[in-house]
Amino acid sequence: MIEQYKEEAKADPMKQAWLFQRLYPFMAPYKCKDGEYILPMATFNRRLAVSYCNKLQFMDEVKAFGIVDMDPYDPASMPYDDRNLALPIGFNFPSSSKVAELFEAKFLEKTAGEWEAELEASGLPAAKIQSWPEWFKDKDAKNARIVADVDGLDYPQLGRTAWLRSVGEYPNLKALETAASLLKDGSGLKFGSGSAAARPLEGVVLADFANVIAGPACGRMFAELGATVYKIAPACRSTGRW
Repeated sequence: MIEQYKEEAKADPMKQAWLFQRLYPFMAPYKCKDGEYILPMATFNRRLAVSYCNKLQFMDEVKAFGIVDMDPYDPASMPYDDRNLALPIGFNFPSSSKVAELFEAKFLEKTAGEWEAELEASGLPAAKIQSWPEWFKDKDAKNARIVADVDGLDYPQLGRTAWLRSVGEYPNLKALETAASLLKDGSGLKFGSGSAAARPLEGVVLADFANVIAGPACGRMFAELGATVYKIAPACRSTGRW
């Protein structure tokens, strides 16, 4: 059945969106009352998945369908790992489709802006889907300097990806005009020639329980800095969709 849906999705963007909702209901865009779309973000997180079901008031329907909320680290939970809110990305297709239907109906009750404000006020990550032009004008994106004005350009650009408070105020970004001269024959590029220093975190031992992008990336960074990192993950069976 899924293969049939995939073939249909190749030819129809709306069918593709429909299928994405039913494969990953906790991280798919949903149409709202005003025709705009809201994106909930809880695919990898038990607390957020449970909180979404409670906030949107369909936890009873979820449980009635056979979906559970059980400790993913307990071997006794393994028979339910394809319908466990603690592993929301691992749902079987009937379970994920049921949750998608519940999300779909609920989000039609309010506008995308109303949902964004309400969900964020409840501590649930969500974002109204915006076009690139809209996003570049977004006041929050500008205040965070994710979008930045660039000296020498008459239009905004993506800003810096990271900021350090200890550095203080960062100067405005400037348009690059000399890239070719910097790279010509390696001029202007210098490489260190000394021996490698001991890594600063050698001897430190860490347990990494993180389960989504930024967390495991930090574990990798600690390892690169010399720490011994043990990655701890839930015991679960493959659903055939990973």
